[in-house]
Amino acid sequence: MHFRSLTRSKLARAGVVLGVVATAVIVTGNPASAAVPLTIVPATGPAASANGPTVTINTTTAVFSGTPTVSFQLAGTAVPATPQVAAAPPTSLNGCWPSYAANITPTTAAAAGVVNSTSVAMFSSTKLYVKVPSLPIVGTAPTKYNVCVYAGADPWVSAVAPGSALLANLSSGYSVSAAAQVTSVSPASGPARGGTPIVVTGTGLTGATVTLGGVSMTPTIASDGLSFTAVTPPHAADGQPVTLSVTTAGGTVNKTGAFTYSNGINVSPSTMPKVQAGTGRVIEITGVGFSSLNPQNTAGGTTPDTLGAHVFLSRGAYNSATVAGHKTNAQMTECSDVLVMNDGLLICKVNMVPFTRTATDVTVASTTITSPTANFTQADVGLAITSSVTATAGPGVIAASTTIASVQSPTSATLSAAGTNGLVDLVTIASTRTIASGTTATTGGVTTLAAAVGTGLFTNADIGRMVNNTGVYITSITDTDTAVLSGPLATDLSSASTVLKNVLPDGAYVVTVVNDGRLNAVASNPNYNQSVISSGSTFTVGDYVITS
Repeated sequence: MHFRSLTRSKLARAGVVLGVVATAVIVTGNPASAAVPLTIVPATGPAASANGPTVTINTTTAVFSGTPTVSFQLAGTAVPATPQVAAAPPTSLNGCWPSYAANITPTTAAAAGVVNSTSVAMFSSTKLYVKVPSLPIVGTAPTKYNVCVYAGADPWVSAVAPGSALLANLSSGYSVSAAAQVTSVSPASGPARGGTPIVVTGTGLTGATVTLGGVSMTPTIASDGLSFTAVTPPHAADGQPVTLSVTTAGGTVNKTGAFTYSNGINVSPSTMPKVQAGTGRVIEITGVGFSSLNPQNTAGGTTPDTLGAHVFLSRGAYNSATVAGHKTNAQMTECSDVLVMNDGLLICKVNMVPFTRTATDVTVASTTITSPTANFTQADVGLAITSSVTATAGPGVIAASTTIASVQSPTSATLSAAGTNGLVDLVTIASTRTIASGTTATTGGVTTLAAAVGTGLFTNADIGRMVNNTGVYITSITDTDTAVLSGPLATDLSSASTVLKNVLPDGAYVVTVVNDGRLNAVASNPNYNQSVISSGSTFTVGDYVITS
């Protein structure tokens, strides 16, 4: 076995100049029937390509030796003449010329619709590697060419004996088409989980196979070949646009920067009825890249601002950037029991009860408390607030059994009792408040919660709070000692300790998966990543009937 390569001196010598008036008499030699059949892989390629593909030619009979010539001859229905006459326009033949004479020149060959390869490498007596020359489209694409292998070198080199014999041939064995063109991709972005329908427009798209970012898609191609639709596959979201590759008989074309993947997710189910407030609801989150996450909140939901992955629920877009010492838009609660199933799926439990939270850099001035990190809301009214003593604690102290009486702004609130003026390093804000003695009763279909006289201290801030983790919540306030509930309890309370828990208010929330829950992680962590807002990332709390 040996490997021998022959490269012609100039590619232009084999160029086609259709329309040149020329004639040549071809001296016939061995009949075409003496040649053996061949196979060629691939059998299609781009038209008029200065850098055509390399194909493999095989035979089952050992016929190759020396430096054979490989000729591509325009295919058609005409029978090769004896002697063969080259004419303009070229004659389309149903088979290879039976022999190839030495008096043919590049010009007369071109006039006959014949182009010879300028690079042939013989691997063995049954295998050739051939560089396909630039083959034009004649008439309507695809244009077919007979593949013909002749004995001897380039037949228009003087050293070749006249009447080079046809060794192997395949009628209409190779076809060329114009390369596809891609003009637009719409939309140009979508979530990393995939599933985005896109429309691609261009020309020559018939029969296309398609990849996006190196991943195959299944196109639905219009009958005119001017467009196709497809659905994007999953792909990691790294912010870099990916390439759309379209392969047809005319070759492969690449549209760089065709599509950008964003870190989108999809939440299912996407609603939670308040009757599940006591137990929470397990949800599935689909996306891409979950296998690299290290969930920190696997049970409990009490450490939301730590390094590591979290699943947060927020009003609007979650934003960890620092503003006055706190998150620009912090989470209201987070998923607990986070479990990564695979790279595209995680499950967790949405908790209706916001976690106990802390605030730092607190200043106490009698009954006024201020903190840039508190994020006070009206839902804090009535909740207990305590100060922690640390090694660096200032002189400020919050009195025992103090609650938040009112909220003026996200950074300022009024306390139920005056404290000791000064700085406090850390305060803790509870997520529940307790009524020492509560009694429930249902009359005429209306259930009420009554506290011992003077102990209820009910305010509108209690509306929506859950009673004893039952899923029953306060819907309205009758007076400071009486509240109306959303329904009866399974077992009525009778002068019993009653815990009122904050639950997420009705409305829509954005579910966000982050790889770092710390304050200002978006700026401090160069590898920070969070999912983006989409229709699939919305989770809604309300008075729904459970359907699943």
